[in-house]
Amino acid sequence: MPVLLNRAYALTAIGASLQLTGEEDVPEPRGVHVEVDLPDDVRLQHDLTLADLGLPLDLRGIDKALADRLPGLPPAWHTELLRALEPAPRDQPVWLDFRRPFGHLPAIPWERLLLPQLGFPLLRLPFSAVPPPDVPADDLRVAVCAPWSGTTALRDYLGTVVQILPGARVDVFTADREAVDWVAPGTMVRFHEPPTEDELFEPTSPSPDAPVDSRPDNPWLRWMLDEIAPGTVDVVHLICSARVSENYGLLDFGASPAGVDSPRAIRLVSVAQLLACLTELGAWSLSVAMPESRAPRRGEAGLRIFMHRMTGLLSGPVILHAPAGPATELAAAYRFLYTPGPHQLPMTPTLMVACHPLLVQSRTASTSPAPRKDDVTAERIESALRDCTLDAGVLRQARRDPTEPSAWVASSQRILERWTSNLLGTEVDPAGSDTASRGVTDALSFISRSIESSVRGKRDDR
Repeated sequence: MPVLLNRAYALTAIGASLQLTGEEDVPEPRGVHVEVDLPDDVRLQHDLTLADLGLPLDLRGIDKALADRLPGLPPAWHTELLRALEPAPRDQPVWLDFRRPFGHLPAIPWERLLLPQLGFPLLRLPFSAVPPPDVPADDLRVAVCAPWSGTTALRDYLGTVVQILPGARVDVFTADREAVDWVAPGTMVRFHEPPTEDELFEPTSPSPDAPVDSRPDNPWLRWMLDEIAPGTVDVVHLICSARVSENYGLLDFGASPAGVDSPRAIRLVSVAQLLACLTELGAWSLSVAMPESRAPRRGEAGLRIFMHRMTGLLSGPVILHAPAGPATELAAAYRFLYTPGPHQLPMTPTLMVACHPLLVQSRTASTSPAPRKDDVTAERIESALRDCTLDAGVLRQARRDPTEPSAWVASSQRILERWTSNLLGTEVDPAGSDTASRGVTDALSFISRSIESSVRGKRDDR
């Protein structure tokens, strides 16, 4: 999907893809091909070897390398990169664009490798072509879930990040009794009382591709759903560690809110399980902080590849703070992404931030429309949003209606956003069927119009 955004909008991008060996039946990565693309020109093409990177390109190897040391890129390559970026506008970000085949390249902390020498804010192009909803900062709803107690990450979030969200409602789920002392004065923060015992149920497989029922296995996710229902949230912030396997990552929530040690199948949360929870909550954005105190520090690569997958499933920003250090950069990112502009784009080398280019344009000082590179592609994206997702006025009406829970409307919109993004992906696939694409468009349009009629009908009945 980044190819669609890069085609539609005039962006400065660093494209990265794997170089593969051709001798074996199963090709192995032997390096990384990097391109620097300005809207009207390819400024640099360069191949980085494994020796240049200083780390392997398999997921477990990346994870071990990150735990042992921070790799560095050759100084000469930094010089080439800066020279290629000289014509780029200084008030715009540089976008990381992972191009197929990219393997586990998103698990590498490119932000730490390239900033601050780059001199530009560095963001990642998401794998969803759908921009986030426009929610007023004073109506923002945030859920914070912190399974690991006593972490600096939770203290700094409550004391530093929350206070830059004026008017936001923040629900906190933690078993840490001292966390209430860290809340900045004047903020709207509510702590939920942890359950004293766990609900009994049969766990399912933690595989990322395993089917999930309507209720997640993990007791932390169940607790959030039970407490927030029938309401909704916009942003979910998690403070947890992660595990890594050969090809994917899993969040590690540890013991239950009641303090009971959870079996592996319950404490580990897959992308599919978290997505089911976020959809039910109506959440469109996710941020995760990996507690710095966890030792040995393993699982970072798994968490990074986990968050990369989430960029294709959520319309809003996906933010990773791993390992979580001082919260000043996280607070700066929150201010830019969730509060009205104009803002200056922050430099955030400790963060991975993926967001839609239209969101960035709306937060900067520019009042002109986002510059397009391909009008046809940009119009296709905007037309799909109009036809296949819910009208912004209907969403606002459902959100503010005190007599009717809005969760089903918000959840429906999240599903429509994912289907619309998938639809846009098939439209740029040369092998895709135009007839099938039109059929999906018609179906999504019918569903969205039916929901809009239902919401408007409830208003008219009153």
